[in-house]
Amino acid sequence: MVRTHDVDFYSWGTRCSAVIRVPGEAAPTTGWPGVVMAHGFRGIKEWLLPPMAERLADAGFVVMTFDYRGFGTSDGERGLLVPAHQVEDVRNALTFLGTVDSVDPRRLGLWGTSFGCGIAIEAAARDERVKVVVGQVGPGSVPRMLAQLPPERRQGLAEMLAADAVQRVRRGSGATIDPAVLLNSAESDEVFAEAVKLWPH
Repeated sequence: MVRTHDVDFYSWGTRCSAVIRVPGEAAPTTGWPGVVMAHGFRGIKEWLLPPMAERLADAGFVVMTFDYRGFGTSDGERGLLVPAHQVEDVRNALTFLGTVDSVDPRRLGLWGTSFGCGIAIEAAARDERVKVVVGQVGPGSVPRMLAQLPPERRQGLAEMLAADAVQRVRRGSGATIDPAVLLNSAESDEVFAEAVKLWPH
């Protein structure tokens, strides 16, 4: 039976909340391979990842799911999505996972879903410790995704981004954007509304 541990690690001085799943049987003398899972654009560690993390742990991997800085139960500015920060969070999670007694730090991998797929790929490109990357439903083409928005939404988004660029250089801070601006399908809204009820973080 898989054992689960709640842990914290720090990414650039900010506490990140994580869950580590360890296979139920005794670790081999060399340790288990380790996997850090990176969640998607609107995600937190409790959404979608746990069943897959359980399966990986059942298969003999120590698996870490976590919330990026500012998401879920991690500390930090709420909802600040800066891909370079999320890449660093993944790399710091990888460092932490490599210190777990039952993990072989020479056999580490990343698994990302959606937005987390791109983050995992970028983290792997920057970190030679990563031996394997798995991507699930990674974003294919942001320009193509934006082209699917209704013209008035696309125009509104372009105007908002232009105004934000001016605000960032004049005032030192940018605007926040609701993920629903990009993920605007009825299906996305339905899934997100249900997820917020289940996991209000």
